[in-house]
Amino acid sequence: MILTTEQTASLLSEEGIYDWNLNKRRWSHLLFGNETSAHGNIVSFTSPMNIGDKRLSKAVIFAAELPNVEMFGGVCFQRLLTAQAGSILCEIINKGCHVDESSVFVEKQQTSISVANHIKGSTLFHNVFSMCEENAELLYPLILTEDSLKQFQEKVIGAFHYLSRSAFLESQRDNF
Repeated sequence: MILTTEQTASLLSEEGIYDWNLNKRRWSHLLFGNETSAHGNIVSFTSPMNIGDKRLSKAVIFAAELPNVEMFGGVCFQRLLTAQAGSILCEIINKGCHVDESSVFVEKQQTSISVANHIKGSTLFHNVFSMCEENAELLYPLILTEDSLKQFQEKVIGAFHYLSRSAFLESQRDNF
């Protein structure tokens, strides 16, 4: 789900900054209610945010929750999704991209960071992509039109659902 400005507002601090709060507690039931998926849930939104002592005036954020997944499996899944996001981004911006561990690089410059946490038996993770030109020394800024941003968000969300459902179905097979 791509969050609207109104939905995103409830996630921001008084200063209007996203402070990673979807990585601090389980949240799917709050945003999805009865539509919460047992395979995992993901949201995307844009917001200003801090990375350490640096501020990004705009970032595109993907926050995911994988229920009943230990940290090792969650990090493996997060890295697989990051690779998919990098591939999707390459198509959209028509520039060379590669993934190194859990970060996407565009033109040999890091454009994303990933953070994972384990809470109440579930793995929560973020993939954050900078859209902030004034802090290009921190992360390479993506310059996306509204249409290409939406396309990027929709395709990464689609990749998440495909991967989580596919992994779940594979885990249900009797491989004798």
